[in-house]
Amino acid sequence: ALLNGKQVVGFEIVRSRGAGEVEVADGVRDALAKLKAEQPDILVTEAFNFVDPVQENFDGSMALLFEGALLAVLVVWLFLRDWRATLVAATALPLSMIPAFAVMHLMGFTLNVVTLLSLSLVVGVLVDDAIVEIENIMRHLRMGKTPYQAAMEAADEIGMAVIATTFTLIAVFLPTAFMSGVPGKFFVQFGWTAAIAVFFSLVVARMLTPMMAAYILKPPKPGHDEPFWLGAYLGWAAWCLRHRVITLLAAAGFFLGSFALVPLLPTGFIPPDDLSQTQVYLSLPPGSTYAETLAAAEQARLLVQKNPHVKLVYTAVGGGAAGTDPFVTPGAAEVRKATLTLNLTPRAQRGGITKQDVERELRDALAALPGVRVNVGFGGSSE
Repeated sequence: ALLNGKQVVGFEIVRSRGAGEVEVADGVRDALAKLKAEQPDILVTEAFNFVDPVQENFDGSMALLFEGALLAVLVVWLFLRDWRATLVAATALPLSMIPAFAVMHLMGFTLNVVTLLSLSLVVGVLVDDAIVEIENIMRHLRMGKTPYQAAMEAADEIGMAVIATTFTLIAVFLPTAFMSGVPGKFFVQFGWTAAIAVFFSLVVARMLTPMMAAYILKPPKPGHDEPFWLGAYLGWAAWCLRHRVITLLAAAGFFLGSFALVPLLPTGFIPPDDLSQTQVYLSLPPGSTYAETLAAAEQARLLVQKNPHVKLVYTAVGGGAAGTDPFVTPGAAEVRKATLTLNLTPRAQRGGITKQDVERELRDALAALPGVRVNVGFGGSSE
């Protein structure tokens, strides 16, 4: 094995079945730190790992979840314009997610990219039922009723509508949990997580929101001004009601015109990532020797490191640590094959250049290698 052209001893650590990747990585790094303290002459360099992409996706999903929750609360405040009503509506978010986490645990689900994506998608939906309940309660408060009376009568008035709306959303998300094939393996946790969280938002809206509103909300003060944008909205709504034919034709035109954009959308099984790691696979003709493969791999390394976005190159010929494609079956390594594992500059430092752009540049540069088949990207794909 070679690291930036220098001979090294490479080793690979794989987690056992059922173990967490992040926990295993932390333990390995702690053990390596102790080894370095005991053996200062040993230099250990991490050439490649699957943990950083997992951690990056997890952190990004958590940030997206919190951002969505914050924006949902801000939008609620913008429309209700009452901090008490906003507080009652905002409590629907944690009160819906916490029991959803408990059910996910009972079902054997984990906090992963799929479940966090599901929660991020429905985070705005979780406050819908509470908003409808609170808005109707506020309407009854404006009639001069007491908060308790307004909460009871308003909740009873729209109960069936809220239940029907929630189960309509569940009917949209839950079928994705029963998809077959490979997509079904991904969407089983997605569909169940979304459906469970939406169901608990209904429980909160029907049981806790009216109770909280009865004791927290206050009747609006006299002379309560409407928001400045409400007049413009009502004007547009009145115009649409007066010109129903034009409104329907415009809506139908937008709906049908959107289908014309479908052919312009790219298709694929999984969207390409933009992480800071990739691999180059070299295949020489059958019968090539180890020395020939090593020489070809060194030529490829020199070409690859001319790219300013390549920080580190770990080369392995045949089998060995990180020397095989992690997406192919074991035993497929041969002496005539080599793998170059590349660490790229972080995404924020590439100036808008994606990993796919870097891989295209690498393909163009490696096309100069004679008699060598080159594949760039995980899985040995050409794209």
